[in-house]
Amino acid sequence: MTEKLEQAKGDVKLTDRQKASIARYLKDVEERCDVNFTAQLAAHDAESADLNESKATIEAAFTPEEGTNLLAKKSSLRFLQPLKLFGA
Repeated sequence: MTEKLEQAKGDVKLTDRQKASIARYLKDVEERCDVNFTAQLAAHDAESADLNESKATIEAAFTPEEGTNLLAKKSSLRFLQPLKLFGA
């Protein structure tokens, strides 16, 4: 009878240690998940902002008034000017 009681006490202590170990593991996993989620959310927000900016630029380029203004601003760039061949 005494042996069974001692064994039961040992089982309870083992169960308590296992429970504490699982609780620590879950806490660590939750922290890592929170960090990953926060990083992914920030990356998504930055990508969305970049896409919105690109969309606005493309819309401006294909709007007749804005597109002309955009080309006028960029006309000073060498690659947009017509080529002058043979001193013409």
